[in-house]
Amino acid sequence: MVKAFLKYLKNKWVQWKIELKIHVVYSSRYPDCRIESILSNHLEKLLLPGVWIGKNTNIESCLQYLGKHVYIGWDTAITQTKSIGNFSCISNGVKIGLTNHALDHLGTHPLFYRKRRGWVDTDTYDEGGNNYTEIGPDVLISANVIVLKGVKIGAGAVVAAGAVVTANIPPYAIVAGVPAKIIRYRFNDETIQALLKSEWWNLSDKDLLKHKSYFNNPGQILKNLS
Repeated sequence: MVKAFLKYLKNKWVQWKIELKIHVVYSSRYPDCRIESILSNHLEKLLLPGVWIGKNTNIESCLQYLGKHVYIGWDTAITQTKSIGNFSCISNGVKIGLTNHALDHLGTHPLFYRKRRGWVDTDTYDEGGNNYTEIGPDVLISANVIVLKGVKIGAGAVVAAGAVVTANIPPYAIVAGVPAKIIRYRFNDETIQALLKSEWWNLSDKDLLKHKSYFNNPGQILKNLS
């Protein structure tokens, strides 16, 4: 009974510290953000204005850039990922940076092909090394998507719910399915090239808001920027 009670108190203490950091420390330290999951010290230093990170979300510290106004939903895991561009939205239940397993070995467990696991003397399957996933600006990744390690998703791309992304996605493509395939593009090629050239996602919020009357008319904004 005593051990059980002490364990209960310890769990409550841990939960209290988590709630304190999220609702007091984060809210005061990052007033322009909404952070509902515990972040590493490294990730805290990456936070830019407007970032929203939902509950039960885990982001590995290999991330080097987390853009402004990035939204990351609940129950999402981001591993083996180098960057997430400005204004990108990642929905709930997304898994990013997953690694393939060897299918031609005795077993699919990394024990059979990864030296660091202690069973084999040399690596006999390439898991991608330092080839990290990269997510560009203005990318929309819908609910329950899986993105494999090393994939690069271009600016403005959209990934439909439940898709499995196994290959690079070009800018402004809309992809769906298992594995994900391009179904169409958001704009014609001329507009896509103009949007990429403008790099509007790097403008200050103040400068972007000058064009708020035309947020539903990208063509007019491009004219204003030219």
